[in-house]
Amino acid sequence: MSWPQASRLLNAGDMGGRPLTIITTANQPVSLLNYRVITAAVAGEKKFLLPSYGQYSLGLAIPEGKNCFGFSVEYGGSSLLSQTLVHLAYARSLGEKLGLALQFNYQSLSLPGIYGKASAIYARLGGAIQLTQQLKMAFHITDPFKNLAVKNGETIHSGDYSAGFGYQPSEKMYAGLLVKKQELQDPQVIVDLLYDPVSSLRVNGQLDLTNGSAGIGLHWKQKNIQFGLMVAIHPQLGISPVSILQFQSMKNKLP
Repeated sequence: MSWPQASRLLNAGDMGGRPLTIITTANQPVSLLNYRVITAAVAGEKKFLLPSYGQYSLGLAIPEGKNCFGFSVEYGGSSLLSQTLVHLAYARSLGEKLGLALQFNYQSLSLPGIYGKASAIYARLGGAIQLTQQLKMAFHITDPFKNLAVKNGETIHSGDYSAGFGYQPSEKMYAGLLVKKQELQDPQVIVDLLYDPVSSLRVNGQLDLTNGSAGIGLHWKQKNIQFGLMVAIHPQLGISPVSILQFQSMKNKLP
């Protein structure tokens, strides 16, 4: 299974150290290092506008000095097919130019009456390198524990590998490139853009060069609260809207 659809837009900015929301830590745990205060967010998606097919996410980041701890939960599907993901992550800064992250994941897949229920435990390793003042590189490697990720001899989660670059020429603009390869699937090449026309408004866009999927989002920020609306468009399957609410504490925990 590969979902959510629209919520992939939430990953915008991760390759360049400018994450859009805390929900991104589920796929890019090294992005935790960009959070300077306690941050929590919830998101909901209606995949392809199907009445009974939704995706719901919860994320939390707790920074402490050079460390940051992350927790997130995702649930999606319907009564016929559902998936639950739980992520627990730890990220640490190793100086001004290097950061590493380790995340443990629990995945549960349920298909009542046919497949039953299967679960998997696997790990994700991530790193980020500041190449220049404007250019950053990041990578993530997922390597499931094969003996825990099987049901009747079938693996329910396959490994994936991603790497990308983020370029931030100014405080108002960011551009990124991500290449992702999942086992038994073709590579994905994704470009994304963030732009802040004013301090309280952010626009993000993303294009998957592999299958032609695209999306756009608008985000409003007032003090420590951020609200966003996004829509992803799949060439064959249609549109998937997503909404997100994020809250940040007012106290800075970094020295």
